[in-house]
Amino acid sequence: MEHTTINSFGDFLKPGTYQFHSGFEHIDNFVNQQGEFVSLAADISFLAPNSIIINDFISSKYTTIIIENDYILINNQKILLVKELQYNSVFEYPEITYPMLENKINLFINLYASEFPQKSLFFLLYATNKQYFTSAFEKAFMQQMAFAFSLFQSQLCESIKAFKSRGGGLTPSGDDFIAGVLFGIDFLEKLYEKDFSNLKTDIYNISKGLSTGQASNNLFSNNMLRLAYHAKYFKRLQDFLNAFFYLPLNDVNPAFKQLIAVGDTSGADLLTGFLAVILKNEGFVN
Repeated sequence: MEHTTINSFGDFLKPGTYQFHSGFEHIDNFVNQQGEFVSLAADISFLAPNSIIINDFISSKYTTIIIENDYILINNQKILLVKELQYNSVFEYPEITYPMLENKINLFINLYASEFPQKSLFFLLYATNKQYFTSAFEKAFMQQMAFAFSLFQSQLCESIKAFKSRGGGLTPSGDDFIAGVLFGIDFLEKLYEKDFSNLKTDIYNISKGLSTGQASNNLFSNNMLRLAYHAKYFKRLQDFLNAFFYLPLNDVNPAFKQLIAVGDTSGADLLTGFLAVILKNEGFVN
């Protein structure tokens, strides 16, 4: 009988016991008592700060994961965590001036606009995409998000409140956008050599947990926001940023396609938040 082996694992695995939470074709999630996820998958594209990539993944095969500092127990099978297999979730941004960066983002938007999911929040940066919101429900959602974005530069925290939990899916579009904002602020800290930790904490505290009228916590959103708050980059985002910053724009497409393949619009909504906070940061960087 073949034993489970680890191909790679994240650098943000918190020790403790995790019980099966949710299963999908290619990835399963396990949760601890604090509501924090770890994930199991076989495909390296799911590599993240809190994921474990194994050789014999079958959805719902495992019920319990126990994580210790140097090993894990999966259904009581002990597997050592070999340091050489640990994923580094830090992203090293290049030195770049803001005018060069702004120009590159605008070129990217014009080059790849047609590739973004039509119903994503990308319309906030590219108004032409408003045409794809046709039903009364979609138009109402678009107006809600447009209002939230109208507050973005002048009242950022109020804007975040308006984005929070808006939209459908495992991670609502508004939450994906906020995660992108948190990753973007991590970049702005390096770009401007400023400490925005208080701002990031305010945004994180606003965005996680319950919203008024919500029946329960969205653990999917909360875990995504937790990683973004701690500047822990998942592989598809890291791959995109490597391509965007270090390759000609014409060569960005493969990594871009992988990122926007996350969820129906999740990857695109996160990227929209990331780009938005870079383009519209005048309200808090000065």
